[in-house]
Amino acid sequence: MAISVSKLIYDVERKINAVDSGRSNDYRIVDLVSFVNDAYEMVIEHLIAEKDQNETIRNHLRPLMVTNHSMECAETDDCNVCAGTYPDDFYELINIRTEVCKECCPGTKRFPVPKPQGDDIDEAMRNPYRQSNYYFEQLLSYEWRDGLRFYHSNELDVQKVYIDYY
Repeated sequence: MAISVSKLIYDVERKINAVDSGRSNDYRIVDLVSFVNDAYEMVIEHLIAEKDQNETIRNHLRPLMVTNHSMECAETDDCNVCAGTYPDDFYELINIRTEVCKECCPGTKRFPVPKPQGDDIDEAMRNPYRQSNYYFEQLLSYEWRDGLRFYHSNELDVQKVYIDYY
């Protein structure tokens, strides 16, 4: 349900006047919009933190969800790693899928990647049963400050990355 901007500003002014009468003239429209935006961000942040609690919260967040956003996976200085950068409006990662190919096999495979957990990436890279593998549809990933890093160990060629996010 959308609320008109004029009603929103009027309600914020009314609340401010009720709390601090006589100073409302010190607030500019830019300040009021800033107050509203801050409140909106706090509410959304709280809802996203509670999204797994019930379906009603997920339904409220559905308009903010972006699905199947495509990212290019560019090679980094380390030849065993490629990286994708998050979009500007990214807040929280929901799901990751990759499109991967290998020299020996025609076409590409699209398979899910588990959400990354950074504290065990070194151990996973040393474990032969957890390393990236085309046939077992397994790819190690790690979330870093600007996006995702994929440890393909020169076994795979990561063509595209698709994410769902808030």
